[in-house]
Amino acid sequence: MQLQVTDRDSGAVLTQYKVGDNLTFSGTAKDSTGAPLPPSAYNWHLVINHGNHTHDGGTITGQTSGVSPAPDHSYPCYLTVVLTATDPVSGLTSTATQQVNPQTVAMTFKSNPAGLKLSLGNDLAATATPFTVTEVVRHATSVSAASPQTLKSGVYYWQSWSDGGGISHTITAPAVATIYTATYRKK
Repeated sequence: MQLQVTDRDSGAVLTQYKVGDNLTFSGTAKDSTGAPLPPSAYNWHLVINHGNHTHDGGTITGQTSGVSPAPDHSYPCYLTVVLTATDPVSGLTSTATQQVNPQTVAMTFKSNPAGLKLSLGNDLAATATPFTVTEVVRHATSVSAASPQTLKSGVYYWQSWSDGGGISHTITAPAVATIYTATYRKK
C-alpha cells in the first residue's frame, strides 16, 4: 500500500504545513492478487498529535484521495495522515501513515519597561517579559497585557501594543520571526 500527502498547489510531497494549508492525500491499495481495491475500501483519518495526547482531525471514507485543510493547533504538534484499506473479499486490512510537521516561527514578547507580565491565550499564563514562544505559522491566539501592574519602580498602566491591537486581542503567527511589544506608562 502507498500513501502520499502533497501540496495542493505545487504537487510536491508535503513535509511541513501551515495552518489552513490544503493537504492533498492519495493512496493506492491492492488485494492479495495484486488487483486494486475499490474506493469503498479506503478509510482516511487525520490525527493531530499534541504533547502526550491526540485529537481527531476528521475521517473520510470511500475515496482514494482527498483534500483537508491543516487545522489550527498550538505548538508543539504535528499531523499524521492515516490510510486504512480493507479488502472487501478477505476482510484483511493494511494501514499506512505519513507524518507532516508544522512550519514554525519564533514570536518574541516584550514590555516597556521590561519585566511586566503578558499572557498568550490558553498557551501561556501571565509571564514576565521578555520571552519567546514557538508557534505554527498562521496559528491564531490571543495576547493580553494586564493593567495595572506593579513593578519594583512603581505602578504601570498599559498604553499600546506595537502591532496596534487592543489590550487583549487576537494575533496570527506570521511567517517570519516577529517581536510584539506592550508599552506601559508609570503613574
